[in-house]
Amino acid sequence: MRTMSDEVGSLDRLAILLVKARRVLDLPLARSARAFVSGKGWFTFGYARIADYARERLGRSGRWLSDLAALGEGIDRLPALALAWNDDGSPPIGRVAGLLISRCATEATLDEWISLARGMTVRELRNHAAEALALRDDTGAEAGRSITAPSSNTCPAIDDDEADPVRVTLRVPRPLRAAFEEVHRLHEALEGHCTSRASFVEALMAETAAGASDFEPSREASVSDTRWSQASIEEHLAECSSHWKSLDSGLAPEASRQNGPEAALARDVLQRARFLCRRAGKGDALELDEQLRALIELEDDLEMALGNVLASMAKRRAWSGLQFSGVGHYGEQRLGLSRSTAESRAWIASVMARSPALRASHACGRIGLEAAMHLARLFEHSEMTAEEQATWVQHAESITVRRLRDEVARAMDLRSEGRMAAVASDAEWREWLRREPGRSRERVRRLCELADATQEQGHDVGGHHDPDVFRVRNERVALRLKLPRELASQFLALTAFPGLSSMLLEFVETWDASPKRASDRVYIRDGWRCTAPGCRSMRNLEDHHIRYRSRGGDDSLRNRTCLCRFHHQQGEHGGLMRVTGTAPERLVWVMGKGGCGGAFRSDRAI
Repeated sequence: MRTMSDEVGSLDRLAILLVKARRVLDLPLARSARAFVSGKGWFTFGYARIADYARERLGRSGRWLSDLAALGEGIDRLPALALAWNDDGSPPIGRVAGLLISRCATEATLDEWISLARGMTVRELRNHAAEALALRDDTGAEAGRSITAPSSNTCPAIDDDEADPVRVTLRVPRPLRAAFEEVHRLHEALEGHCTSRASFVEALMAETAAGASDFEPSREASVSDTRWSQASIEEHLAECSSHWKSLDSGLAPEASRQNGPEAALARDVLQRARFLCRRAGKGDALELDEQLRALIELEDDLEMALGNVLASMAKRRAWSGLQFSGVGHYGEQRLGLSRSTAESRAWIASVMARSPALRASHACGRIGLEAAMHLARLFEHSEMTAEEQATWVQHAESITVRRLRDEVARAMDLRSEGRMAAVASDAEWREWLRREPGRSRERVRRLCELADATQEQGHDVGGHHDPDVFRVRNERVALRLKLPRELASQFLALTAFPGLSSMLLEFVETWDASPKRASDRVYIRDGWRCTAPGCRSMRNLEDHHIRYRSRGGDDSLRNRTCLCRFHHQQGEHGGLMRVTGTAPERLVWVMGKGGCGGAFRSDRAI
């Protein structure tokens, strides 16, 4: 009978094999991304920003595509960097380490950087790269010239998202989490773009500090300065395990002999990737888009299998036995993935295991990873039947990711009030988007009152006598945040319930302001954002007449829609988009040059 360590060792080798196959896709993806981004290929498909294109066409984030393009640029500048991906007997570097090296190294220092990457943790490499870049910025010297040893001082990471954040989890009544999300959406509308939760919390704290309210800090909720940081824990694990050398011993030959469906998948992907690798980075925007989508299809297959392996390892509590702090640390250090990639793939695999409809749709490519992630959020803690989940999945297959994100948020908001979370009709979606002055204020007040009422066990919430409705409203759920340590400590010191409720109410009272222009009627109806399919722009908004006034169009609301400057001037008037019909629900959009971006009505493909 196999022992637990045997099972974990087998899963570890299988993860290595899958990532090895995935690594083959890195260079062609980087070359195609480099060529696509350098030519701003997303304009061809009618998108204003790289993030909108990546989300809607590729099922990935804009940062994913930008990082790949940066890696491709680094490989063009340092061709020898590509050799570090080959299985030449030395430990291959992953995509994260390769990106860090490409930002810092020169031809003269490349070998030293690769050697450093193979001899230190990814976190240490990131901090060391930040030091080198800071030195270059301060002195004008080449970033790769002073790399003999990392400084003993902790340096900021190259990217804020890669810093060592504090994971904050608050257990709050479900209505209070819905109020938090509503105020976050208001903050995005004020900023004119999508914002992270960390930046929203920072704005919330700033508003609290500037206001008249005087919250009493909660010492119990603050982040302890004496507690070991995540970085300290991981440095200790690296030291104790001698950088996990025992795991590397004889691993490559054993991994290559793995059998089973996952191993067969890895070999099949390698076979299918050969032609794509030869063509990668060549052609116009349409050809590059086709290359990226084909390579991502292969990567999705591998990542689904890898997610299942990581989820299985998590069930067996493998991380402590392998001397890693968690799935993110294991994925980054052992597999060369980013932490967020490893964590998200393991998480979504566990959700898909309970949702056959979601798993089947993603496996067949009918919905991409971004859409699957939104549905997984909705399904994770809901009590939906298999039929209800299948309805949501089928709906998601025909709409943009932007609309799906809206509908999932709407469904979760309705659930916080004890109401059904069914898919929305076009009219219901449009009504939920409507952002008129005072609407957020009214909604947040109502949600905070519900949250207050649920603090008393057995209280009849809102006079409603349905016990199921009360149970849903009374349920405490997790509000999860990743914040810089200092911000986390300040936030937690002020948000011991009901402090968070008071902070949210104060924010909306200040910022849910009245309109100042007559034309704001169009923006209010359209939610103060561009109505072009897939576009999340909330700044530089313009009032567009669908039938031009020069051709007899009137000023009625049905003949006007809200567009960002790009979709108005370069889209409609520049030939990258065409919109006809009547607003708001009967507009037909043809996106991209020659319609290559597709046709839509109410963010639904037609």
